[in-house]
Amino acid sequence: MDNSAAYGLGGGFGGAGGINDTPEPVGSIMPFFLSISLIIRHTAEVHGEIEDLLQTHPKVAAVAVIGLPDRDRGERVCAVVETAVDSSLTFPEMQRFCRDSGLMVQKIPEQLEVVDLLPRNATFKILKHELVKQFTEVSA
Repeated sequence: MDNSAAYGLGGGFGGAGGINDTPEPVGSIMPFFLSISLIIRHTAEVHGEIEDLLQTHPKVAAVAVIGLPDRDRGERVCAVVETAVDSSLTFPEMQRFCRDSGLMVQKIPEQLEVVDLLPRNATFKILKHELVKQFTEVSA
């Protein structure tokens, strides 16, 4: 049995399941894709390892790494940081931390936004789609 339609793969493998994809319902199930956490830079995929790394920085209380539209690269990597109490984090400091930790150069965020509080839902999950909207409007 071919389940590819249920996963939004259009009869084959390799579909991206992008944010704008609206798959057809399969029975009573409607597939939903959380591809907002996948950032495409040039042709490389950048995953949550950046968040995991930045979360270990002593000045970071919480972090969300998002992809923002970039005409030349597809998406640019943006770290949105809620800093620890009585701390501040600068862009060069964040870049140096990522570099010194061995993160590949193409995965180091090209933009840093520091916020008082990251937007969250009732279960405290960070609402990345709101951050993408907010910082896309800022940079437009």
